[in-house]
Amino acid sequence: MYFKKAAQVTLILSVVTLFNKTVPILGVKLDVLFLLLSAGLLLVAYLKKEVSIDWPSTLLFFVLLSGIILSTVLGSLLSLHIYGSIPLDQILTQYQILIGCFIIFFEILILGMGDNNFVKWLLYAFMFSLIAIITPYIPIDALQQVIGTTQHRFYGFIGDANYYPTFMMVPTILLFYFLAKELQNRKSVLKAFFIFILFAITIALTYWSGSRSGWLGVIAELLIFSFFAARANNRKVLRFFVLIIISITALATGYLLLPTNAKSDIKLRVGYITTPTKVEVLDSVSGVHSETISRGENSVKTIPIIDALSYNQDRLHIWLQGVRFLVKNPLGYGLVYYNIVNIVSAENHVSAHSFILETLLIGGPLLFFSLLYILGAVIIRFISYKRINSDIDLETVVFSSLIGFLTSSFFLSSLLLRWFWIQLAILIILQINRGAYSKLFNRRKKLILDKSSQPLEK
Repeated sequence: MYFKKAAQVTLILSVVTLFNKTVPILGVKLDVLFLLLSAGLLLVAYLKKEVSIDWPSTLLFFVLLSGIILSTVLGSLLSLHIYGSIPLDQILTQYQILIGCFIIFFEILILGMGDNNFVKWLLYAFMFSLIAIITPYIPIDALQQVIGTTQHRFYGFIGDANYYPTFMMVPTILLFYFLAKELQNRKSVLKAFFIFILFAITIALTYWSGSRSGWLGVIAELLIFSFFAARANNRKVLRFFVLIIISITALATGYLLLPTNAKSDIKLRVGYITTPTKVEVLDSVSGVHSETISRGENSVKTIPIIDALSYNQDRLHIWLQGVRFLVKNPLGYGLVYYNIVNIVSAENHVSAHSFILETLLIGGPLLFFSLLYILGAVIIRFISYKRINSDIDLETVVFSSLIGFLTSSFFLSSLLLRWFWIQLAILIILQINRGAYSKLFNRRKKLILDKSSQPLEK
């Protein structure tokens, strides 16, 4: 079992180093290096028969993910037909990222089969990102000033302030899970206090990222976890309110732990303080537009109606433009849609700012419904499971984290974030290991047997 264990360890290391997006080694990022090494070790382990593959479930998700790839290829071909040329180099780069997401997805399904201990350590690997706690106090590029403003936002090692909270969904809810367990056991007050402080600091850095979608995601995952965790106790309502009070206390403590300048930056993000922001928006028709946006209670914001999406425009304005592009081509534009439909940004932040709109712009209905089927399947199976089992387990943790991620992603483009596919794969393998998909495959097998046992007509 040497190669299987080696593949598992290297895959865990890939997740451990995933939070580091700014320090490449030997021209390759460590997370990618460990991922490729793990894939090679898994292949050797399979050839040596150290691992077995559950083909029914693996093939089901392979077909669904093939539909996703097919939709992106179709979108790119349609764009090539409509516009005559597409940026092939950028498309290849995006496909490398997408394939990396799918590789780790299937590695988790194969290596985690019947091994929840490995899945647990894979989940715990996200905790290594808590090293970001010390980054505001050491001289690295973790705290960056927003172009054209006086704001600073916390980036950690992720390289993007909006995506940093989506990565920290797992460590945040894991700390809440550990805290709830510790309070339930009532063994060590000091340990519970230490976990609470880590929990509050993690929330504080999420605040400092300035990502309003990230704030919503954290609130959503805390609510979901509190709801399902409360069901593990006879006094459900009381336990729910206790968990909510702990969440509110941690949210408030996290804010109080921030330095004064960080609190001011947060007030700027929510519009409590008015400050002018200078933005330049490039439009292919009328050239460069300059505009000044004032945020505040009585401020007036003037946004030109143009055929390009700008970073500082309202989400609704961006979404309406994205829908207009979608009407022109309902089947999507491929992985580099943002370069085809002329979505530009003053800060080079090119996106549709919506996971739903992003999937439709990339691959149309085929991509959207493939993802919807996968997400719908895991959500329905989790809810059905919790009707008969109210224990606070890792499946509850991952489900809460995934809901927080999806809540945040409603305002972000996050299809190609590898930690989304990791969370999804972990949730699926936990469900497979408890037999959540066995009825589906047994029913199909039964239908085939029943059909084959019928007498032939003369």
